[in-house]
Amino acid sequence: MKQSKNIKILVAILFLLMAYWPISALQFTMKYDMMDWFYPMRYLISECLQNNVLPVWNPFTNLGYPLHTDPQSGALYPIAWIIGYFLGYSPYTINFEYILHILFAFYGMKKLSEAIGLSGDVAIIVGLSYACCGFFIANAQHLTWIISAAWMPFILYYYYRLITINLWRDAFGLSLFSFLLITGGYPALTITIFYILLITFFVHMVVQIRHKKFDVAKRFLINNCIFFLMFVLQGLVFFIFFFEMLPFMVRGDTLSLAEAQLLPFSPQSYISFILPFATGGNPEFYQTDLSMANGYFGLIGFLFCGLCFFLKPKKKILFLGLTGLFFLVIALGDFSFLRAWLYHYVPMMNLFRYPALFRVFALLCFILLFGFSLQKYWNDKADDSDWKKLKILTGILLIALLVLFLYSLQKSPFLLPNEFSAKAISTFIGQSSNSQMVLIQAPIQIILLTVLLIIIQWKRLHFRKYIVLLIVLDLFLSVQLNIFITVASEQSASELQFKVNQLPEGFPIPKDDISNTSHYGNGDFYPIWYNNNLLLKKIAFDGYNNFILKSFKQFNDSPGHIKKLKYPLLHWRDSQDSLDTKLKGIEIISFNPTNVKAEVSLAEDNQIIFLQSDYPGWQLKLDGQIIPHFKTADIFIAADIPAGDHQLEFDFYPKNFLLYLGISTGAFLFVLICLVKFKKA
Repeated sequence: MKQSKNIKILVAILFLLMAYWPISALQFTMKYDMMDWFYPMRYLISECLQNNVLPVWNPFTNLGYPLHTDPQSGALYPIAWIIGYFLGYSPYTINFEYILHILFAFYGMKKLSEAIGLSGDVAIIVGLSYACCGFFIANAQHLTWIISAAWMPFILYYYYRLITINLWRDAFGLSLFSFLLITGGYPALTITIFYILLITFFVHMVVQIRHKKFDVAKRFLINNCIFFLMFVLQGLVFFIFFFEMLPFMVRGDTLSLAEAQLLPFSPQSYISFILPFATGGNPEFYQTDLSMANGYFGLIGFLFCGLCFFLKPKKKILFLGLTGLFFLVIALGDFSFLRAWLYHYVPMMNLFRYPALFRVFALLCFILLFGFSLQKYWNDKADDSDWKKLKILTGILLIALLVLFLYSLQKSPFLLPNEFSAKAISTFIGQSSNSQMVLIQAPIQIILLTVLLIIIQWKRLHFRKYIVLLIVLDLFLSVQLNIFITVASEQSASELQFKVNQLPEGFPIPKDDISNTSHYGNGDFYPIWYNNNLLLKKIAFDGYNNFILKSFKQFNDSPGHIKKLKYPLLHWRDSQDSLDTKLKGIEIISFNPTNVKAEVSLAEDNQIIFLQSDYPGWQLKLDGQIIPHFKTADIFIAADIPAGDHQLEFDFYPKNFLLYLGISTGAFLFVLICLVKFKKA
């Protein structure tokens, strides 16, 4: 029995690898922010780790900032450390990290489905539907969103077990996956999931106390305390430096309501529930970005999800349905009142943008509803009236698609790409209208529904076999149609890898004029257009990065700030506009992101200026002795240097970083070992 179950899981994994073949087979690179932001940051982290440098400072972006305090950088994410240290980040390994989290999402959703009462086979189908849904396709460029969506089912799984079984082991599991969520995921999704846990905690406590189950309530409270303690210990290094950073960061302040409602899952985007390919057309029609407009989780899944409310729904199904609709309304942004209400009245809901991200919670609920509805037919518990309802809903959806197809045919001709290459498909998509994209996918969906009607009518005895084939075909085709829109570029991964192999090793001593060095690329590392300086390890005066220190913003907004950058990385206050540091009595002898050593020679006292942002953790040593430094030009590090020949060292080390990292690592390994050792507890 167990062997059969493992074989089915293996087959499901192989299906996912096939569905995402352009990425899993390392044929093509990913695109957009995945390559413009996440890959360069991951590359810097891996270069630090492989050169025995702590990934705590990024000197190349926005005149330097504390990398370890940026929650989206992955600088404290265990998986990023493992990949970065052992494999190094490349166009291949960033693909691998994305696919790895797709597989995690599948398995987590499968576990959650089984916990709430779905059978093993149905749970696998639900897991596949989640791993192939529009969130993982449309938001593939947002790695932190993908990581959050991968770990959320595990968190919900363990908290559901805490409610129903109430074991300490589940508190440990909950703490581990919550730690992975905060260090690797997107802060807005982290905040939302913890609000869900907090509300659930209070509701469950009240229910137990009202029913006078005081022992159950006490045990539940103790296990929640265990969860919180182990979570804080694992996340200690993250929490300490994250809260230390907040006063220095621009994004630590609240956003305006207009910013918070930017890029919703608009009402027009609802067409993606049945025709996700259509969202790759004109973005102006959808009034949002194409990455925010896909809510697909399978045409068959959508049908069975709707059917769920017509099959004598239980409380669990009603709860999932109402919760899903609640988050769907939030995702509407300024198309509804709810996002604005949360902005004004719920703490921390005024700190982030993109209402469309909330659709992942709606999709999770809808996919579970699909599982409950499917299970009734799967277990042969559906009566004739249930089969009739399925047939009627299928017919209604089929007619709607036919009408939409005929309407689109009147507006646009039916066209296909000239050839089925990645470049030709990308070009075709970019030139196609919404109607033309409807005309391509609608016939596929019409065929799928027609086949489903035939299965309902004639093949009830073989329903399981045929419905599985139909569902996986549906998911596979939807991924293929959209993968070159929002996931994969037309650039060969091997070609980009060849260019990456030519990048400088280690950390070369900076010699370029910072005022003339920007993060923008010229296409040499296509599809990486931004943060090219991170790959080349050059210090730029700007950066493609949402993490901005207040000191940098103040400096960047000041008049004539570029003139202050027309000097070497290290220079004297009275330096002229020259990059020849040797003529100025300064020679940098070693450089890495957290440490710069130089030999200086002075005829008289002077002030040295280091063109990096002053931030807690920087210290300056003169001939091995720590000396005081101060801030100049509202941002840079400066210090008084006496006449003579000296050894200078600028070193960045966050106070007690290794101590906190050791506590977090020890707690993480302790929890992991306990989960493995007491697996059957």
